[in-house]
Amino acid sequence: MRIALARCVSILGHPLLVMPSATIGLAVSRNASDELTRSLVLILVAVVAVALAFSIWSVWSGRWAHIDASDPSERNSLNWFLAAVLLTVSAITWRSHPAREIAIGFLVSGLAVVIVLILAPAWKISLHTCFAAIATGLFWPDLLLVTAGALVVAAVAWSRLVLHRHTIAEVLLGALVGTASAIGYHASVG
Repeated sequence: MRIALARCVSILGHPLLVMPSATIGLAVSRNASDELTRSLVLILVAVVAVALAFSIWSVWSGRWAHIDASDPSERNSLNWFLAAVLLTVSAITWRSHPAREIAIGFLVSGLAVVIVLILAPAWKISLHTCFAAIATGLFWPDLLLVTAGALVVAAVAWSRLVLHRHTIAEVLLGALVGTASAIGYHASVG
């Protein structure tokens, strides 16, 4: 039962679910215009579709054994690909969209992945925990939503530990990188 619950939390806490949900939730909670919300949804759907297509292609072509990208070389190629996608989307939205906070959000997300990649030789930092922390930090200064998000971060970290995907240090580092990224986001848009 514990393992099944941890798997469920880990799936629901996947960055490709957490970040789009948090971003759209943030737009709605801040009464963003319909046009901005539509733009966000389209951009997020495109990013998720590209990431899924890359993962499916990697399995189909025989480069990966499983879509989970559990092998270190698979995870490394996925993370470099995601960093490139996030940073590219940031640059495109910076030049083409008037809402700079969208570009900055993709920028800090891409930089978080780059930080994790740089530290990868020493640490297998939890991107699940990292992105749950970024998503939580986006809702600052709403203490109710940040508190709820902190509970989500804790649940995601717990799931990664129970599933033996990470050590305590790796989920804590993920939370730290994610929190620092959210602080960077607010410092940039604020």
